[in-house]
This record gives sequence, C-alpha cells and structure tokens, in this order.
Amino acid sequence: MGNLPRVVLIDTISHCNLKCSMRVHKEMKRRKGIMPWNLYTKIIDEIAEVGKSVRIRMVFLGEALLLRGKRPTIFDMITYAKSKSLTDVVWNSNANSLDEDASKGLIKSGLDPSMWA
Repeated sequence: MGNLPRVVLIDTISHCNLKCSMRVHKEMKRRKGIMPWNLYTKIIDEIAEVGKSVRIRMVFLGEALLLRGKRPTIFDMITYAKSKSLTDVVWNSNANSLDEDASKGLIKSGLDPSMWA
C-alpha cells in the first residue's frame, strides 16, 4: 500500500444541514463548498493506483446527502470510486435526507457497508 494511510477522509462537501453540538461548523474559518469533480477524481485515481483496499470515507464534517441534488451527486462520486476497483468506500451522514430514492441511489452506486472499526 505504499505510504498511504489505511483510511482516507474525503470532505466532498464542507457544510451540513444540522447544527450538532459536537460539530464546530460555526467556528470553522473555511468557506462552505463542494469539492470540484476534477479534484475528486484526481484523488480517487491516485489512491486506486497504489491502494485498492484503502478505506475511502466519503465526507467527514459535511453532509453527503446535500450532494444528491448537485452534479456530480454523492452517488456519482461513490460510483466513480467503485469503478476504480476500490473495495472499501463508505460514508458519514446524519440521514435526515435519507429516503427511498436516496437509499436506492446508495445501493446502486455500490456503497460498501460501514463498520466503525
């Protein structure tokens, strides 16, 4: 696996739809935004070249399902990572926007089951 860590957190979106007490969004200095597709694919491509088993955790401080109405969607991002034969693509979510359509999109995209280990 070279010098890659076992887990890579990719903050594809830097904001959330909740104001949880354990998060510091109001104190964050970075601007709210969405990771550009070309940067995302570059990161995934570089990881896939050397570490197919690296855990890719989609979104750390943001809310992944806010990307469902954007292009690319969170489903596009997961699908792309899986198309590069990455074997452990998981996500974080508060699931407030998780409905039947989002659930089907996640299943279809190939999202892997997440274990907090």
